[in-house]
Amino acid sequence: PSVRRVVREISKRATVTPKECIPKQVETPDDSPSDEDDYSKPTIDISKKIEKVKEQAEREIREILSSQKQYEIPRFQRDYSWERKHYKEFLEDMIINLQIEETEIKATPYFMGTMLFVGDSEDKTERQAQVVDGQQRLTTITILFSAMSQILLEKGERVLSEILFKYIMTVDDNANAIRIIKTNSSYPYFSFFIQSIDKSKAQLAKSEEEKNIRQTYEYFINELAEKNLRKTF
Repeated sequence: PSVRRVVREISKRATVTPKECIPKQVETPDDSPSDEDDYSKPTIDISKKIEKVKEQAEREIREILSSQKQYEIPRFQRDYSWERKHYKEFLEDMIINLQIEETEIKATPYFMGTMLFVGDSEDKTERQAQVVDGQQRLTTITILFSAMSQILLEKGERVLSEILFKYIMTVDDNANAIRIIKTNSSYPYFSFFIQSIDKSKAQLAKSEEEKNIRQTYEYFINELAEKNLRKTF
């Protein structure tokens, strides 16, 4: 099979179980009410929110990344820290789900696990959600899509490259550019290297996190090279 077909199948088959319906303000055991609390304020019906979470089905990652929401990874979350063994297994598991039958590529969904977001998936006006769990996988899939987009571009498949890149960068209703994943700890390196088709403006990787991001990207570029894919298939 061509690199183009393999890359397209990888981008289509990743699924997650998102939980986007967690209310933004939930009282925790550490938030004990005081005598000064204003009990006249409306309360959140958490039971309904929980039911919404339970009702959510598995969704393809491209459905999440094309929802026109921006997923912010808060600064308190740990840096991108996946080691080679992690992203190597991540890519291998996805490729294993691709089977060649005669000249056709047959694929089964690859389950990425549960991702937890703070926000409301049913509110179409809410354009931002915070990533509570799953930031390592979400960052990795973004790096992978960036590498695949670059491979397609170098193969002369500009249109396909741009289509895939829409899962990394999008625009709002006013045509303003939006980075689908908003990172704080690795900004601006992640933005200029991973979230940009033109990577010439990216600075040199300096921090440990930046070096890790670049190593992950270069690993995907190498493993998805045509000569290496032909060894697999």
